[in-house]
Amino acid sequence: MFTAADGTARLATGSSDLTVRIWDPATGTEVGRPLTGHTGRVWAVAVFTAADGTARLATGSSDLTVRIWDPATGTEVGRPLTGHTGRVWAVAVFTAADGTPSSPPPAATTGRCASGTRTPGPHTRCPWKNRHTR
Repeated sequence: MFTAADGTARLATGSSDLTVRIWDPATGTEVGRPLTGHTGRVWAVAVFTAADGTARLATGSSDLTVRIWDPATGTEVGRPLTGHTGRVWAVAVFTAADGTPSSPPPAATTGRCASGTRTPGPHTRCPWKNRHTR
């Protein structure tokens, strides 16, 4: 759950239809158009706050990427985060101890983004810090 710019509660979901959808949990209605860009099932959604105080979404997919979204505009922020060799099952967002912007792109957030993959080999964790920009 996150709070939209108008102060209303919102819920973001990922789906096997390759989209992320935003909902008004009070009415059960979809808000805006689906967020598209993933080419595989969307397994993970995490909400975080950008440096300007607005909500952002981080999504993980079976397309091996993590994407950052601006839910107010429905647009992707920066390029997809890559590096996983298997499906991305989880995404977690956390604040850096030093408080510096550290999740891509530099202006997108005040936190770090980490994700996990389970592949036939070792598990993969990919933390990103200010290396992906448009």
